[in-house]
Amino acid sequence: ILGTLCVLFAFPFIFSHCVGCETSHQWAQLIYYAAFVIIFQFGWAAVQISHLSLVPELTPTEHERTELIAIRYSFTVLSNVFVYCITWAVLHMTNTEESSSQIGPNDAKKFQEVVFIGIGIGSVTTILFHVVVKENLINNSNGLLGRNSRTVSTLLKDVQLYKAACVYMFTRLFVNLSQIYIPLYLHVSLNMPAISLAIIPLIIYLSSFMMSFVVERLNAKLGRKNSYCFGVSLGICACIWIQFGAGLSFTKYQIYPVSLILGFAESIMLVTSLGITADFIGQNVDSGAFVYGIMSFTDKLSNGLAVILIQYLSGWVSSNYYYRDVLVYVCGGSAILGLLMMLFIKPFHQRGIY
Repeated sequence: ILGTLCVLFAFPFIFSHCVGCETSHQWAQLIYYAAFVIIFQFGWAAVQISHLSLVPELTPTEHERTELIAIRYSFTVLSNVFVYCITWAVLHMTNTEESSSQIGPNDAKKFQEVVFIGIGIGSVTTILFHVVVKENLINNSNGLLGRNSRTVSTLLKDVQLYKAACVYMFTRLFVNLSQIYIPLYLHVSLNMPAISLAIIPLIIYLSSFMMSFVVERLNAKLGRKNSYCFGVSLGICACIWIQFGAGLSFTKYQIYPVSLILGFAESIMLVTSLGITADFIGQNVDSGAFVYGIMSFTDKLSNGLAVILIQYLSGWVSSNYYYRDVLVYVCGGSAILGLLMMLFIKPFHQRGIY
């Protein structure tokens, strides 16, 4: 609840003008927005960690945990798809210029409308979650799982924790950076119309949603490592296609299958990496929140540093293909590093799924 309140309070300010400081120095505005970003990130992380830690609480079976994670991811994708549908509708229906016009400062109010619609729907679903899900019933069922408590010091001494954290970190780098820089790639590198900023990410999310129904069976048939390797292979194929894709044929036709492949890769890699984290927790459900907290910390820290570095270097590079290179080398490199770390992970408790 605390995390939700933080998100509801901070998120609208991030997409609004600097209240009382519109003419202030950029550093003053940076501090202003940074404060709300910190509050938002705290709230989002609190909700995410609490929700993920429910997975080990609900079932001790690896396949069922993977299925729960896949279902959770499918609803995450659905929410993202809904946001992009709203974005497309707002940009399309309120656009007074030609459809080929690009995004500019005048579109700020349109994105504010998208934010308020999303917050309103999110508030309703959050209330439903707290009303329907009874925490005391979940706690009573935990006795079925058993509680082999591990102390924080024991967890921090376990090398497997750091391996799993690295896999999750590199996976998140691949997923998050591709989601962040795909719009910039479309806008700056390919010079595509504004509406593509909603359509292409929508295709990525739809393909991720479709793959989320298959990824549990994929893990059951191929195992964690082979499934992750398959996802990385798809991601690398998409990166190579982006590297060599150019011209009218690419922007008019080829960008769509690239988006499909990228969505498939994101779904497989993320669900599998979260499954590995759930495997590490095993029967020690008491440590679930702490472990997911470690994962979230590595995720936020690495992505934050990566974005800062990428944006800093963008000032030194004048090429329009800078964001293409970010997708190819940074996202592709993250996928490869995640695969290398995956190869070093040993089976945790149950060995059949690896």
